[in-house]
Amino acid sequence: MTLRTHADGTTVIHGEVPDQAALHGLLHRLRDLGLPLLSVDRIESSDSPRRQS
Repeated sequence: MTLRTHADGTTVIHGEVPDQAALHGLLHRLRDLGLPLLSVDRIESSDSPRRQS
């Protein structure tokens, strides 16, 4: 994970999480710290397998 702080006071957390459980754990930690969450974006990596429907 990387953290980048911007001049407007926001911080971007960027990195991979192995699964939804790990993502939920990260979101719970942010909530427990009282940090407001502005957005969550999913970005496909070029080496991640694509799920087929």
